[in-house]
Amino acid sequence: VEEHYNWQRQRYGKAFEEMGLGVYTGNGGFYHWLELPEGMTSDELNKRLFKHGAAILCAFDCDMGRPHSKDPRYKTPYDRFFRFSFGPLLPETFEADIKLFREVYETYKNEAGVD
Repeated sequence: VEEHYNWQRQRYGKAFEEMGLGVYTGNGGFYHWLELPEGMTSDELNKRLFKHGAAILCAFDCDMGRPHSKDPRYKTPYDRFFRFSFGPLLPETFEADIKLFREVYETYKNEAGVD
């Protein structure tokens, strides 16, 4: 099991780095924290992925500093970060998973005018 997740962690991490995403990970677990370039948000990326049957966990959902009153004026400092879980993904879907993610990410990046 450990070998499988280490392998998944390495190959997904490498693919995300090649796309230019900031990759933050550890030596265990089954997810990466990723950072989008300035001018992009994880919320918008998630909406676009969802149209293709995929999803990410936006970091603002994990922001422990947000007010419990859900103050609409609060601006999270984590709007460009998200968590990607490779735990439930089958090894044989890697190419298709990365292809879908890359297409959605690159389209959004181009439409946002981000280099």
